[in-house]
Amino acid sequence: MRRANRRPDLEILGVIGQVRRRWRLKLLLRGLVIVGAGALLTFLVSVVGLQTLRFQPGAVQIFRIVLWVAAAALVLWSVILPLFRRIPDDRVALYLEEHESSLQSQLLAAVESAKAGKDVDHGLVAAIIDRAVERMRRIDNGRQIERQAIRRSSGMLGGLTLASFLIILMGPSYFRHGASALLFPARDAESVNPYSVSVEPGDTTISRNSDQLVTATLNGFASSEVRLFVSGAESNGYEAVPMIEDGAGAFEGLLLSVADETRYYVESNGVRSGTFTIGVADLPAVDRLAMEYVFPSYTGLAPRTFEYGGDVAALSGTTVHLNVTPTIETPGARVILDGGDTISMAPAPEGTYGGAFRVRQDGFYGIQFQTHEGVWVAGAPDYRVDVLTDQGPSISFNKPGRDTQVSS
Repeated sequence: MRRANRRPDLEILGVIGQVRRRWRLKLLLRGLVIVGAGALLTFLVSVVGLQTLRFQPGAVQIFRIVLWVAAAALVLWSVILPLFRRIPDDRVALYLEEHESSLQSQLLAAVESAKAGKDVDHGLVAAIIDRAVERMRRIDNGRQIERQAIRRSSGMLGGLTLASFLIILMGPSYFRHGASALLFPARDAESVNPYSVSVEPGDTTISRNSDQLVTATLNGFASSEVRLFVSGAESNGYEAVPMIEDGAGAFEGLLLSVADETRYYVESNGVRSGTFTIGVADLPAVDRLAMEYVFPSYTGLAPRTFEYGGDVAALSGTTVHLNVTPTIETPGARVILDGGDTISMAPAPEGTYGGAFRVRQDGFYGIQFQTHEGVWVAGAPDYRVDVLTDQGPSISFNKPGRDTQVSS
């Protein structure tokens, strides 16, 4: 009756199936540990490479390929191939006997008998299988054999995951930038670059033989060495021009008397801006700028005239009168303050234009001319406006003006 109700051959094959699943789980966890360690190492090397190359778009693309190909190869070699490899029942039985000496080859014999489809009611075969089943029960069907390995691999996998998060979150900022650039390959390679150089005015057209101020702002990094590279129409290459910090975090470089079309870009610490073009045309420009300061009435100061003006340095409340002479005839002129205010300039004798503005705060102002096509163009680089600090009142004696004695 016992044998009629129970099939020892199916029971032993069921135990073999359970062991095989735990074996595959161990292989999966061990493979994931290898994949995690290899991917983390590849990621760190790639991020350091990106930082060295300043996240250039070409470098981002190359290291993306390196990281994802390495990760795919690790997954294929360490996870997919081991999991899909066929593990026969007799190999599982032999594996168990190697790790549990008490089985004494009985499990392998029982598995071969059960797979051969022999009559389990035969006394000898039934006894072999029964003994194997009993011994497997004593060792909890082999669960102890894989338990330690599974726990160890699980712990290592959890540690790798935690270490990866800590490295990205608590490491240098470029680790996080690198994660954003490498782990999301669909993002544009240029948009993930944390380092850039913003350049003004970019592409522009100016009057022939006029000056052009180029301003560069460093984004995501700091450097004291910023260079402007310039190439004219007749140049064989680019000439480097040092740029000077303007005191507000940006850098300035002045191109003097630009006579031909000029290409330029700005570079610092291996980070390069785009390449821009300065076109030249026969446009009106500032030929001569005269200024007159009309100081606030409380100062008691007489107006002051500058035959050749430009930058303004005056007390707050000073009215600056401008008289500008363009290089060629122009239908209009105006003053542009850095706050966005526009002041129209009135025509004056001999083709000049006049206008005025009041000094209120530090900043800049520019002069623009209107072309015959109705387009407004800059007549010169912006001029600086500096507000001077007013001195406190002072008292002086005009009479008698010297030491004296009072008569009795």
